[in-house]
Amino acid sequence: MRMEWVQKRDRPRAILFCNGWGMDGEVLKHTPLPVEWDLAMLYDYTTLELPIEVPRLFDAYPGVVVVAWSMGVWGSGVLVPFAGRIRRTVAINGTGMPIDESFGIPPGPFHSTTIVFTEENQRAFYRRMCGSSEEYRRFAEAAPRRAPRDQQAELFSLESAINTRKWTGLSFDAAWIGNRDRIFPPRNQRRYWEGRTDCRSVDMPHFPFFDLGWEDLVACV
Repeated sequence: MRMEWVQKRDRPRAILFCNGWGMDGEVLKHTPLPVEWDLAMLYDYTTLELPIEVPRLFDAYPGVVVVAWSMGVWGSGVLVPFAGRIRRTVAINGTGMPIDESFGIPPGPFHSTTIVFTEENQRAFYRRMCGSSEEYRRFAEAAPRRAPRDQQAELFSLESAINTRKWTGLSFDAAWIGNRDRIFPPRNQRRYWEGRTDCRSVDMPHFPFFDLGWEDLVACV
């Protein structure tokens, strides 16, 4: 796991963004950065070792907002030791059971993606993630700078960890569910989150940053 600063202007508040599988900071170029917030990002779940920069972040800011997207919802479990210093948590298009027939991505399709992931599969995944041809065109202008082999290694590691580790995750204050999500089925997301937190259905595909802004996600802080 890696952490990097996306925006650091010595603001009094910080967002820690748990990115999705196979992503990097390029995907954040699709939406304006939050003016009054510093923004750090966790990504690459090939290993789940907590970066040393994370404790320093929590020491520097009195209340951190955690925004987790897709596989980052599960990956955010590494932050449980800091739960008492988190001000707000928002999940987007993901669940705490990401490989599951009823509550996440069905195991068959997930494993098939893991076994074969080429440049062609990468493009197909991005198209499904974006929802429409226009959204895919916009996404392609600032797509992750990660090779399919690198993304596949991360996916293998995630599949193994998810299937063998008991997940102890954060409690989330809100879950935003895209009703056009073709990666995490919306019905599975609703089944997982209903009764656990405030669920909000949004007209968006799996990739959320054409439709959501950071100000939307931290509006209640």
